[in-house]
Amino acid sequence: MVVPTYNERENVRPLIERISAVRRSEREVDIEVLFVDDSSPDGTGEEVNRAMGQYEFVHLLTRPKKEGIGRAFLGGFRFALERFSPTVVVQMDGDLQHPPEIIPELIHSVLEGADVAIASRKVKGGKTSGWSRRRILLSWGANWLARIVLGLDQKDVSSGFKAYSREMVEELTSRKLSSSSFSYQEETLLVAKRSGKKVVEIPFTFSARKAGKTKFKTADILRFLKAILAMRFKAAQ
Repeated sequence: MVVPTYNERENVRPLIERISAVRRSEREVDIEVLFVDDSSPDGTGEEVNRAMGQYEFVHLLTRPKKEGIGRAFLGGFRFALERFSPTVVVQMDGDLQHPPEIIPELIHSVLEGADVAIASRKVKGGKTSGWSRRRILLSWGANWLARIVLGLDQKDVSSGFKAYSREMVEELTSRKLSSSSFSYQEETLLVAKRSGKKVVEIPFTFSARKAGKTKFKTADILRFLKAILAMRFKAAQ
């Protein structure tokens, strides 16, 4: 599992404890967790280091500065491939909005033949809880636009909670992806589509964060739109 963090000190320990409970209940797979911290000024990296003394499955990759969630994921993927040689790689946020309890279902979906398993808010059984109407509308609009512009077939193309086959991770890390921020999620699915990979969606409930501050800002909307249009233009060339 690869979990990028930036100023998530309050969430790290509860997340690790919930993942630990999942590991105890899921004996068929060996789950290792790699936190990728962009030198958080709030001490997130130090909190992960303390947890490493208690939990043998917790690991830390510290990056010198914040460069965007896309680059954090890819850096974590490369480290994980070299260090752990995984069969499946799960990506998730470190803010407790992604429930660790569905990790086994995502992993088994990949083990059973999927190249990408998306934890989806937008298929039957999935939903978003605790968001304002404005935030829900923004998310819906961005998701709809990306699906139309990029020709993606999945319902929730903006989800950051996914499991990948090793082959899919090797595909992503071998390419020079253009997205460093939130549009990274859509670009990974565009790569899967062009490579003929199998993508499935698993319903889950996305809950608003209870601690820490959201990384999403209004300026991110403009960067997202620009990135999606750039991907479409590049595909047309």
